[in-house]
Amino acid sequence: MNIRDFRKFIFINSQSCTYYIDRDSTVFAGILRNIGYKYNQKFDGNIIKQIEKDYRKNITALNFIFAFEVILYIYLFFFPLFTKIMALPYFIAIIIFAIIPLIALYVTYFIFNKKYESYLIGLIGKFEQTQFRPNIYNVEPSAYERYVKTPRNSIYAIISIVFLFLLYAYTPNFISNLNIKEKYNSVIKLSNIYLRFVPINSDIYAQRGYANYKLGNFKKAISDYEKANKYSLSNSFDFEILGTKILTMSKDETLQEFDKYINDHEQENFKYFLKSQKAIYLQQNKEYKEALKIYDELITKYEKEKIDTFPADLVYYNRGIIKSIIGDNYGANIDKRKARMMCYDCSFDAILTLVQRP
Repeated sequence: MNIRDFRKFIFINSQSCTYYIDRDSTVFAGILRNIGYKYNQKFDGNIIKQIEKDYRKNITALNFIFAFEVILYIYLFFFPLFTKIMALPYFIAIIIFAIIPLIALYVTYFIFNKKYESYLIGLIGKFEQTQFRPNIYNVEPSAYERYVKTPRNSIYAIISIVFLFLLYAYTPNFISNLNIKEKYNSVIKLSNIYLRFVPINSDIYAQRGYANYKLGNFKKAISDYEKANKYSLSNSFDFEILGTKILTMSKDETLQEFDKYINDHEQENFKYFLKSQKAIYLQQNKEYKEALKIYDELITKYEKEKIDTFPADLVYYNRGIIKSIIGDNYGANIDKRKARMMCYDCSFDAILTLVQRP
C-alpha cells in the first residue's frame, strides 16, 4: 500500500467520508457509521455538497452534546461516587463506570441517526438501508480531494486534545518540582486550580498537604492528607497525618495517638517504624526511661531478625545517647560505636521523619 492509498484508508475510516459510489448507486453514511443509505442513482455535485455540509453539522453537534454528557457524568457521578464504587469488586466497578458513558454515547448516536434519516428522506427521498462499506477504490476522487485540502479543523481539534492531555499529565510533576524548590505558596495555588477540575487526584492532595505542613497550616495539611488517603483507596499517608497531628497536640495526646496508630496497623513492619518514631518523641521530651524501653525492644528485634523497617543505626545511636544521660557510659560507647560501624558519616539527628515530601 503506497502513501496515497494509506491516506485514502484513513479517509474512508473517518467521519469525513460521507458517501461513495457503488456502480450506478450512491451510498451515504449514517451517523452510526456501520449503517448506509443506498440510492439507485448518482447525484449532482450541489446535492452532494449540501449533504456533506449537513452531515458535518450533525457530527459537530453530536460531539458537543456527547462532550457535555461526559462532563456531567464526570462531575455528577464519577467524582462524587468514586470512592464508594471503587470499594466494590474491581471488575464490577469498571463495568459501572464504563456502562453509563457507553449507553449515553449509543443513545445520542441513535437519536442523531434517526434525525439524519428523516433529513435524507425529506431532501432526496426514501432509501434502501444497507451497510456502509467504502474502500479505497470506490471513493469519489472529489470527496477525497476536499478531505486532503481541508484537514485544518481536525488538526486544531487534535492539537487541543493533546494540549489538554499534556496539561493534565504533567501538572502534577510541575507541582512536585515546586515543592522540591520550596515554593510552597505556588504549590497551593496551582494545586487549588488543578483540584477544581480533577478533585480525586490523591497525589495532588499529598503535594498540597506537604506544602501546608511546611507553611504551618497543620489543619489544612491534615485534611489534605486524609483526602489523599481517601482517593488513593489506601492508608499510604497515615504517617504524614500522624506527623502533622502531633504538632497540634499535647504530650499525653501525642503518646495516645502514637499508641492508636501502632495498634491499628496490621502490618508488623509499620508497627516497628512507628515505635521507633515514638521513642524519638519520648527522647525529645526527656522521657528517657520510656524511650529506652522501646529502643531495647527494637534492637532485640533487629539482632534476632535483621529487619530493616526502621533505621537500626539511628536506634543504636539514640540508645547510646540515653545511656550517656543516665550514666551508663560503657553501654553508651558500645551503642555509638555500633552505630558508626553501620553508618560512619551519618549525623544521627533525633528528629521525627513521619512527614516526607511526596
